[in-house]
Amino acid sequence: NVTITSIASGEILKWNGSAFINNTYTEAGLIAADGSVPLTADWNVGAFGMTVKTLDIVHTATEADDHALEIDADAAGFGDVKAIDIAYVTGAIAAGQDEGIILINIDETLATGGDVFGLEVLATDGGADVYGMKVGALVGPIHQDSGVFINPTTGTDNTPDTDVPNMIDGSILTTTAIFEANSEYIIIGNAAAFEEIEFILTTESSNPGIKPTFWYSTAGTGQFTQFTPVDGTNGFRNTGVVAWDASDLTGHVADTGTGTFDIKIIRTQNNINTDPVLGYAKTAATVEYVWDKNGDVSIRDLDVAGDASFTSAVSVATANGINYTPGSDTDVDIATIDVTGTPIFKWDEPLNGFLFNKRVKISATTLEVGPSDDGVIFVGGVGFVSAEAAHFNQVPGAAKPIYWYNNSTSGENQEFRLYGFPTSGALDYAAFQMVGTGTDLSISSNRASSNIILTPGSGGNIQIPTATGIDYNPGSDIDTDIITVGVTGTPKLWWDEATDSFEMNKSLTLPGASLKLGSHIISENTENNDDGFEVVGTFHVHRFSGGMAGNICLHEGTEPPTGADGDAHRIWADSLGNLLHQNSAGDSTIILTGTLADNPGQIISPDSLSDLIITNSSLIYTNSGGEKRLEVDATQTRIRGVGATPIYMKFGSSSFEINDGVDRFMSNSSKSVMASSNDTWWSACYDDRYEVMDDVRARIQANATDTRLVSPDGNDVLWLANNDLTFNDGIRDRIVADAAGTRLYSTGANASYLSIADAAIYLNDGARARVQVDDTHTYLFSPSGQKWVDVDNAGVALQGDTDITGIATIIADDVA
Repeated sequence: NVTITSIASGEILKWNGSAFINNTYTEAGLIAADGSVPLTADWNVGAFGMTVKTLDIVHTATEADDHALEIDADAAGFGDVKAIDIAYVTGAIAAGQDEGIILINIDETLATGGDVFGLEVLATDGGADVYGMKVGALVGPIHQDSGVFINPTTGTDNTPDTDVPNMIDGSILTTTAIFEANSEYIIIGNAAAFEEIEFILTTESSNPGIKPTFWYSTAGTGQFTQFTPVDGTNGFRNTGVVAWDASDLTGHVADTGTGTFDIKIIRTQNNINTDPVLGYAKTAATVEYVWDKNGDVSIRDLDVAGDASFTSAVSVATANGINYTPGSDTDVDIATIDVTGTPIFKWDEPLNGFLFNKRVKISATTLEVGPSDDGVIFVGGVGFVSAEAAHFNQVPGAAKPIYWYNNSTSGENQEFRLYGFPTSGALDYAAFQMVGTGTDLSISSNRASSNIILTPGSGGNIQIPTATGIDYNPGSDIDTDIITVGVTGTPKLWWDEATDSFEMNKSLTLPGASLKLGSHIISENTENNDDGFEVVGTFHVHRFSGGMAGNICLHEGTEPPTGADGDAHRIWADSLGNLLHQNSAGDSTIILTGTLADNPGQIISPDSLSDLIITNSSLIYTNSGGEKRLEVDATQTRIRGVGATPIYMKFGSSSFEINDGVDRFMSNSSKSVMASSNDTWWSACYDDRYEVMDDVRARIQANATDTRLVSPDGNDVLWLANNDLTFNDGIRDRIVADAAGTRLYSTGANASYLSIADAAIYLNDGARARVQVDDTHTYLFSPSGQKWVDVDNAGVALQGDTDITGIATIIADDVA
């Protein structure tokens, strides 16, 4: 039997003197708190029903092995007996809404150790199969959100972008009163998206809690979309965690104003006796690991102490592969196939290599082994029995050789043979043989008529990478063919023993190269890329039969040139040292005065009015007035005008200048400058900015981020950026216009200001808002901020303890 009594609405029900059931809506209970006479009912008569809106059990343990709710159920041999039966209807929930049918929120802030189990199932021996949890079709057994809590970047209290450091410092000693009135809100944000927030409360909200709504930031400034996470704080009535999945939030991005991924929580409950006080909040960016409804499991690390069996294929979706950790340097079985013969693939520690107890067959591909200095070792030979070719390929990287060897140390010749069947039907071979002493490599064939042919691939080259070249050993001093080219005309290079020289039966062309004869070189003229050639050193021309002696002849016509007719074009020096040139029209003379090799020389005009002086390091043109009109040297080129203060241009290795007594234009590797005639005003272009200067400071400056206008005394500055305009009077910002709004500041010490934003207009005295106008309300605040007038479309409200002086007359809906 259970004792029950009829309880009036609003009374507190006591259960066995330990657990309190707080419910202001029930009309039936167990034992009245006032000790009224109970009503006895028999549970066996039928089910006891109680309809409530919310049932809370508040319990504080007074001893070990205590419990807040205990259900002792005896199935008594019957089937389908439930100690707790929950019939849960989701209703029309949609994306962004999470449901926690049984929510266990654990506050472990005071714990220093121990184990806490959210669900612990114990059983004795017996014949039944006992499982801790069973799920049915379409139910995923486990969804884990793995992560750690860290301090947020953003934490605001009823303001869109002003952080309260105490909210996000991770300290329980610094607190913040939150949700002090209906419609107040807080914002928690971090630089990266997150999926959980823990709220550590020093004072918990009284019943029925703040009834929060939750919102996440979307594109823009102060833009939020509502969603429904799982609230472990029970409306901020206890310390807890608010959690959701990343997939619940569509279009969740960082707020433009705060620069962080934000979650906004708004109080919607009026008349709470005790408002919550926050110690701190932290966020956790989580990684989801899931055992889904299909039986697929996604986990991080798996440590299997026993055997693991797989009835389907095993895929390793990682570049790290599979690591075997036997615990010591010992043999390791990698794969054992449970078929006849038990094929095994293992690591052999003494051999320091992998072993197969069966042959390895590679079909339709290549076998690649490496890297290793020893390459691939085959003990006992290698046989290829296939209609297809046998390949030895290497992966990209440093090339490794393929070895054929035995372990004998008695000096036998090592030989590699390639066998084939010629047309005669006999099995012949070509062999590579290393002589036992290790000095020579022999390439031979067992057929006397065979040639050794090297056939290059598409590259067309056969390379011999050695500095010792190719040695020809004909056996005696005889002519030796060195190169024969199998094309029309059969070009050949050979050694002619009779002439003791190399000979060719075709011409030798050296395109772009040179020919050295003794210590002299004849090469193509590379200076002007013409069809001539140059000789390094002295070039001597000797008389040939029927020609001229000691001359260089440039001519057309028949050989030999006579030098007296139109066929001759030659250059020579006469007995006086003059350089003469003769053409078909007669003699022309070139006279050089002085030397041009090491000392200065001059080219003088016929009337000697001006000079062009050329030295090894400069060229100078001086006019008849003695003015240097052109100067060219190793550091600069200078072109000068006429007159006492001429305009001149100067070119350096990395600069350019125009000067008329003042540097009017100058350009170098760092800037380009233009100046006024009195050298007072100038403008400069740098790689990163443009400036207009007076003789004291930059008055205009433009760079990649902003443009600045400066007053003559340098105190007042106007900044223009892509999304920002600021005017500063040298003491403080007086005008600020940015994405958050427009603010006009006073000159006073308190810096009162008028703020105009998209959402509201504020008049602030430097300490707090005194006037606020938004889409729904107009507020007038007292200087202390404790009292205010709230005017909306529905009427006027006075907040705080307010005395109304004067006379107020109420007429219909108006107050006069």
